[in-house]
Amino acid sequence: MPATNWNPSDLSNVTLSGGNLVATVSAATGGVRSVASLSSGKYYWECTYTTINTNSLTTGLWLASASLGSPTTGTAWAARSTGNIFINNVNTGSTLGIINPGSVLCIAVDFTAQLIWFRVGAAGQWNGSGTANPATGTGGLSTSSISSGALYAGMAGATGDALTANFGGSAFTGTVPAGFTSGFTTATTMQATQLALEQWASPIPPQMQATQLAIEQWASVAIAPLTGRAYPIAATRAGQSAIVWHTDSHTRALALPAVIAELAQNPAPPVVGGAGATVMIMA
Repeated sequence: MPATNWNPSDLSNVTLSGGNLVATVSAATGGVRSVASLSSGKYYWECTYTTINTNSLTTGLWLASASLGSPTTGTAWAARSTGNIFINNVNTGSTLGIINPGSVLCIAVDFTAQLIWFRVGAAGQWNGSGTANPATGTGGLSTSSISSGALYAGMAGATGDALTANFGGSAFTGTVPAGFTSGFTTATTMQATQLALEQWASPIPPQMQATQLAIEQWASVAIAPLTGRAYPIAATRAGQSAIVWHTDSHTRALALPAVIAELAQNPAPPVVGGAGATVMIMA
């Protein structure tokens, strides 16, 4: 799954560069959300405090409805000047210490369990605790107060502040916790690649009908229209093949080794309502 980046269509007073991974606040206060959002699963990513011009620079999780200026409700983030972790504008009491220029903030989120962990650098303590550990699910801070919808990676700051996100497109500074997906990744979308046509046996000259939208590669087949017999010509790829017989009330699937025996026993599958029978070989 490809990594996300900052969304050029969902920002305020921010200039993007570096493949939309570097966010620089251009005026007053501003911020930006990621293109992708998540609501389930476990994910890990990192952000580098590239330029700290004010104490406003921060990053974490944002709801779609949360402010892109100064983070308040609907967000989870760590304050730059103190390292205090805030969730839904409430100080959790957990602190990471001051976040200095060049520091890498590591973020691990269990979206399903609604828990978040922050640490500064690969050797930092998760949520400032020696016992917190995303891999074991211990010491996470609850995000249930803001998780009323899908959550985005987000950043905010004031003029001159810059943050560089690593959503998984390059090597991380820290180790990805066990059980977590490496990066803030986008969902994979399935696309139809082939339209398969079947030739239907019938008492009149056969017609081609679009009956299936396939996302697989089909083997060739020869059909004797009036008998329903089928003979595999060539498989386009290796693997288990099957023969499927279609009628109005009759559908069967057989492993390829049984094709010859089935055709010998039933050379012409029953025709119901004149619809005919279809025989198909699939790789």
